[in-house]
Amino acid sequence: TYANPIVERTYGWTVEEFLKLNRKDAVTPRQAIHDTALLEAELASAMRPDYDRAQVFRFESEQVRKDGSIFVAEVSTTFLWSEDDQPVGVIGITRDITEHKRVEQALRESEAFRRRVFDSSRIPIVVMDAATWKFIDCNPAAVEIYRHSSREETLGQTPPDVSAPVQYDGTPSPGKTRFYIEQALAEGSIVFDWRHQRVSGEVWDAKDHPMHFR
Repeated sequence: TYANPIVERTYGWTVEEFLKLNRKDAVTPRQAIHDTALLEAELASAMRPDYDRAQVFRFESEQVRKDGSIFVAEVSTTFLWSEDDQPVGVIGITRDITEHKRVEQALRESEAFRRRVFDSSRIPIVVMDAATWKFIDCNPAAVEIYRHSSREETLGQTPPDVSAPVQYDGTPSPGKTRFYIEQALAEGSIVFDWRHQRVSGEVWDAKDHPMHFR
């Protein structure tokens, strides 16, 4: 049995103290049940002739420090094998991923907030693929202003599909669209007046503000 000195920084126990612990002492009760089931399943798999002995199985685990605090870890384990091809032990590496999980959660919350702002905005917003010009996302305000029956009807459309045939200077909308898209890609953000057209044929004026997100 071996543990490296890093366990003291990770768990708070000295190496000597850590080696005297039961495996369940350093995890939460719920995690202990999960780990036991996982180990039994993996041991059963290890009995198969085709089992890959170099296989490393990874899982997230709720670990417990000496002071009782809990942290989330990524555990990577593999079996030790005897000369007669039997699993006789386990090598495990534990990596504290608490901060990583915190960042993941913050990103999820940030994305949820962004989505709420996007969906609730009264300003029509569409997200366009710069390569194909197709709308790949939109908010309810965009669906409403184009007089589409659903979000799905808006998605896949392109700027010329929702524009009047020609713009104020007489330029056909497809050519003018390309001009403004290239300008937005080069400058990052532009504003211009534009003649849109609904499914009914009704033409309406707008001030468009495309922004390029990298």
